[in-house]
Amino acid sequence: MRRFGRVAALISALGILLWLVIGIAVLRDLTLEGSGAPTPTLARLTAVALRGTPTPIPLVSAPTETPPPPPTHTPTATTQPSATPHYIIVTTTPYPEVASAADLPPTAADAPESNATAACAPPNGWVAYSVQPGDTLFGFVLGADGAVDVQTLRQANCLTSDLLQVGQVLFLPSGAGEKAPKLDDLSGDVDALTRPSNCPCQITIRAGSRLEQIAERLDRLPVGFRGRDFLTATNATARTPDYWFLRSKPADKSLEGYMYPGSYTIEPNMTATQFRDMLLAAFAANVPEAYEGMAAARGWTFWQALNFASIVQRESWDANEQRMIAGVFHNRMADNRAIASSVTMMYALGSAGQWWYPAGRINFNLSNPYNTNRFRGLPPTPISSPAVSAIAAALDPVAHDYFFFNTRCGGGGNFYARTFEEFKAGLNCP
Repeated sequence: MRRFGRVAALISALGILLWLVIGIAVLRDLTLEGSGAPTPTLARLTAVALRGTPTPIPLVSAPTETPPPPPTHTPTATTQPSATPHYIIVTTTPYPEVASAADLPPTAADAPESNATAACAPPNGWVAYSVQPGDTLFGFVLGADGAVDVQTLRQANCLTSDLLQVGQVLFLPSGAGEKAPKLDDLSGDVDALTRPSNCPCQITIRAGSRLEQIAERLDRLPVGFRGRDFLTATNATARTPDYWFLRSKPADKSLEGYMYPGSYTIEPNMTATQFRDMLLAAFAANVPEAYEGMAAARGWTFWQALNFASIVQRESWDANEQRMIAGVFHNRMADNRAIASSVTMMYALGSAGQWWYPAGRINFNLSNPYNTNRFRGLPPTPISSPAVSAIAAALDPVAHDYFFFNTRCGGGGNFYARTFEEFKAGLNCP
């Protein structure tokens, strides 16, 4: 019994000692956790259990000697979208919503696959070029200094259309793309290069039209370019063919006056530049080069004669009246008087929706260079595209001694007067 009592006492002492050790460990764990210091796994579990918190804590297993087998697939890293898009598509006819790189327009890196084929391989020495806003095939011809033509470019690049898209890759003679004149400066907007064409289309340009009126008519047709592209192709900076009648045009003036009136067919895929050149070719075919000498005989350049003719055209569409009116203006200029035509101010004050300002509302006291009532000589530019009859009238007017004219009372043509008193009497309609 004594031995049994000693054993029981020993077990009881060991139990007390064990609880003391655990108690000390718990107190130490609570102290460490409150201080933010790392705690041993066993002590942390004990402390959490004692607080009664049911949150599970994952156990960290010890590393094994043998690494785990490789995963069956490599996960794809996910990146956050950047604030700036990685590509810009500029087109009137938008591309479908981009879902992958395959949906993007080709880039220079795609050049070998996108254009070089056995059927239409580019000549040796040609280089890949990514189409920029304002580029045209005709512009590349000019950029190559005429060493190639449009048909050669089409064949070398397997093109079935003359319409280009930004980012499209073409093979060109070295430097042709960089030196090519742009169709316009649209700051990235290339509507004109991607607008679908449903031509052939017919367009009629009336004698006396100004460039903006032609542009508006183009916008009403399903052509592959826009009116604003035509205006760019006819502005002062546009490169043009070397026609005799353009040599006297000041470099800072547009092609106002040179768009020959008539009816034209716009073919599919025709560009604004090609359309412009078709009108210039018609001018060359219908206006005799001898007119340049006739202008010189009057002390004019041909451009000045065209300027004069554009005023005559707006005053009358009748060939006989045009020669009479031209005679009046010549007489006034010879007598050092102002031409005093209201149509020049109608041009200057015109705007979209009313390209020819109403004559009855014009303030002729305005200090405007197109005010030929106030300033002598010709206006700064032609004001319309005259027919050949008006150009002929400007160079070969009827010789008479009239200084005034106006519409007859009741219509039926003009009346002409030698003096201002006669002119006022002609205006006094019953």
